[in-house]
Amino acid sequence: MICFANGQAQQRVFESTFVGSRRCIIKERFSKKYRHPTLERLNAVAEARCMTKARRLGVLTPVLYAVDPIMHSLTFEYIEGPVKDILLGFGLVGVDKERMSDIATQIGNAIGKTKQLIYMY
Repeated sequence: MICFANGQAQQRVFESTFVGSRRCIIKERFSKKYRHPTLERLNAVAEARCMTKARRLGVLTPVLYAVDPIMHSLTFEYIEGPVKDILLGFGLVGVDKERMSDIATQIGNAIGKTKQLIYMY
């Protein structure tokens, strides 16, 4: 298990398997004493709805496999790709400006589509 969380994180994200051998990412939100339990459950469901609506608008999001409102977790498809490695290596081994420009354009386009989602609902 690879876990991406520190002591002050609101959630942890880790790699796992879903329905046998399908690689997936699980995003688990930590319960906080100051949050009402009903809001904890609603947050996971609301995030799932937003991901689904964004996908319908053409934002390239991971496929949502499962929502667990009791454990406050979302299970997504695992996506292979170089973006994380490029961004983490930024400045360490030199920068491929053309590749970074392409990634930045794609991120900007996704943000633009997401803004449509915000203004639609």
